[in-house]
Amino acid sequence: MKHIINKDKYNFLFSKSIEPAAFANAKDDVVFHTRDAHNETVPSGRDVVFPDMELKDCNPVTGPVFIKNAMPGDILAVEIKKIKLAPQGFVPSRKDMGIIHGIPPGNLARNLNISNNLIDFSEEIKIPVRSMVGTIGVAPPADAIYSSMIGVHGGNMDNNDVRAGSIVYFPVFAEGALLSMGDVHASMGDGELTSGGIDIGAEVSVAVDIIKNKTIKRPLIETDDFIIVTSNAMDFYEANRIAVREMMDLLCKIYEISKVEAYWLISICGDLKISQAFDCEIGLSLRLSIPKLGRLKGNKVFKYL
Repeated sequence: MKHIINKDKYNFLFSKSIEPAAFANAKDDVVFHTRDAHNETVPSGRDVVFPDMELKDCNPVTGPVFIKNAMPGDILAVEIKKIKLAPQGFVPSRKDMGIIHGIPPGNLARNLNISNNLIDFSEEIKIPVRSMVGTIGVAPPADAIYSSMIGVHGGNMDNNDVRAGSIVYFPVFAEGALLSMGDVHASMGDGELTSGGIDIGAEVSVAVDIIKNKTIKRPLIETDDFIIVTSNAMDFYEANRIAVREMMDLLCKIYEISKVEAYWLISICGDLKISQAFDCEIGLSLRLSIPKLGRLKGNKVFKYL
């Protein structure tokens, strides 16, 4: 069955107390119509000044969708099938956010047209579309969390591997999981160093499934060729340690090897990447990927969790 969630069904929280926008079954398809990260407050024009926003008012997420029979301790699998972008997005710079403040001295955004899979940055510079979902997650285990924040539930991960063709696995903390998403980017460099990629409205088509009798601690991503663990913290080295420990545990389960062997594998062929690092209270978001090796080639990772 297919469910379509309109963009007026949005909020700024991941929470188990929010009334569901829709109810879906395992194996159902869901289309999320999402709003841009500034909630459609950026005016039209080429280079435009936009209003200030607090973190609690950023990153509207469409949803949540209640997945029937998803219970705490399960895994929710979200296969991202397609991301259909609006014809125009924008790249923002805020006066007091980003890795270097004051460039420009106020809030300035450039609206960018998209056609033929190219982004019109200037007359000379055309950028290939590299669409991804910046904010996606489920209800957290305890209190409500702003959709602009990151955590074990997902949230504002700004992870370039959350794209069409990927499967994102979430630990379920509340009945129904309560899946929401938004903050799509037409393109975003790793780090999102100004605090924004090309923010844009979109239609995100996904398929949802429930994995029973297995659990994970935090979001896990799978592509045809890679498995990717995620982490976040206020400190780089702590986020790094979280990612390495997550990958070590995963490799030990998949390949039935020791922690030392898993540690070696990570150092041999694991790639640590920065997802979001623009120096603010959201913190740092990392991901650690490793190619599918041996028995995992051609198989889904959840078989071995």
